[in-house]
Amino acid sequence: MILHVVAACAYGFDRIKAKEWINQEGLGMNLTAAEAAFVNTGVGNTEQFKVQVEGMWALSWALGLVPRLDFSKGCDNQFALLLPNLKVLQPATLLRSKVNRPSFSEVVEACDLAYCLHWGIQQVRLTGEAMPSKVVPYVVIERRRALEWLICDDDWDSLSLDT
Repeated sequence: MILHVVAACAYGFDRIKAKEWINQEGLGMNLTAAEAAFVNTGVGNTEQFKVQVEGMWALSWALGLVPRLDFSKGCDNQFALLLPNLKVLQPATLLRSKVNRPSFSEVVEACDLAYCLHWGIQQVRLTGEAMPSKVVPYVVIERRRALEWLICDDDWDSLSLDT
């Protein structure tokens, strides 16, 4: 939910309304320092928060809200409709009632695939080869970040994405 509200702010959502929603949901203590600074003041890397929508897509898959995690495609254009409507301060309870998580082994398998794809992206960058046309690096990397976060104990901002 934090990624949702921070990404919304990155795309121009009103920060006062965002803070109101965060407080309503009791999520204030869950923001990282960078997220809190961005929501409170607008200071931060806007593009970083925009691309994290792909991590949200992976997390939505891990909650069973998205049926398939296809690394060759960006998130669905209708993705925002799955999430609470921040404009009307819609609570996250309805979303939580729809959760139907895949098995932990499925999450680990998806994370492993994301790691392999990320490794391939790094190899292409190192060798100067052309990136395969269906691979969008930030899609793979942000989804990997989300999947790694699910299976490790690291904080969101401290995740190692070494390949």
